[in-house]
Amino acid sequence: MVVDMKKIYAVIFLIPNFLLAQIIISPYIVYTDQKNQFANMIVQNESDEPYEIGITFKFGFPVSDSLGNLTMKYIDEPGDEYPSILNHVRAFPKKFILNPRQKQLIGISIKPPQNLDDGTYWVRIVTSSTKQRSQTLLDTNNQNLSAQINFVLNQITTMLYRTSNSNTGIEITNVKYFKKQDKFDIITTLKRLGNSPFFGDVKVSIYDLGGNLVKTDLQHTKVFYDISVKNSFNISEFKKGNYKAIIQVVHNEKMDIPNGQPINVIQNNVTKSLDFVID
Repeated sequence: MVVDMKKIYAVIFLIPNFLLAQIIISPYIVYTDQKNQFANMIVQNESDEPYEIGITFKFGFPVSDSLGNLTMKYIDEPGDEYPSILNHVRAFPKKFILNPRQKQLIGISIKPPQNLDDGTYWVRIVTSSTKQRSQTLLDTNNQNLSAQINFVLNQITTMLYRTSNSNTGIEITNVKYFKKQDKFDIITTLKRLGNSPFFGDVKVSIYDLGGNLVKTDLQHTKVFYDISVKNSFNISEFKKGNYKAIIQVVHNEKMDIPNGQPINVIQNNVTKSLDFVID
C-alpha cells in the first residue's frame, strides 16, 4: 500500500560533510563602508541536483563560556545598543533555484541611517539551501510509505559596514590552565577595545623549564564582544614537569577581509605568560 504523506521539513543541525560541500558560498565576510555601499557574494551548486536557495538576515555574535566554548547569540530585534544593520540591508535575488554545477551572483546593498556613530556594524547572512528528494520508508507493518523529505541547510556568513573613523584593539584580561583527560587547554580571556570587532590570531607557545620550545598552537578569532579563546594541546606530547605558556595576540584582519580599508588599531601584539605543571 502506498500512502501519500505531507511534506516533512527537517532542519538539520548536524550536517553531513557531503551536504556542506555541495553548496559553496564566497566570500564568508562581505565588506562595505561609506564609499562602497554595494557588494556581491556568490552561491555555487557543486552537486548534480537543483537546490532552492533563500537569502535572509539576522543579527548575532559569538559568545563563550569561561572555558572558551563558543556559541552564537542571536538577537531577534536588536535595539540601539547593538551595532546592527539588520534593518538597512537588502539582497537580490532573495530566492531562486540554483541548477547543478551553476553559480549565482547575489547583490547586497546597505542604506545606513544618517548620523551613524563611528564604528563597525554588522549582520549575519543566512543562506538556506533545500533539495527535495522522494524517499520510500517502511512503517511498522512493512507497508511502503511515500514521503518527500526536505533537508534545509542554513549557512551563516557575515556582512560588515565600516565608518571612516573605526578603530579596534585587544587586551588580555586573564589566562588559565585547564586539564581534561588526555588534553589541556590554555584559555585566554580577551577584552575588545575601540568601536569595532577585533580579528586576529591567538598564538600559544609552550616552553619547558630549560627554555626550549615544546609546542605551539594558533587560533584565529573574531572578537565582536569580550570572549575567551582556548588553545588545546595533547598531554601525551609533554613530559611531566614545569612549563611556561607565552600567549601572544596579534591583529590579522587581512585573512578575513582582504579588500577592506585598513582599520586603526589602537592596541595590538599583546602578550602574557602563564606557569603551569603537568603531573
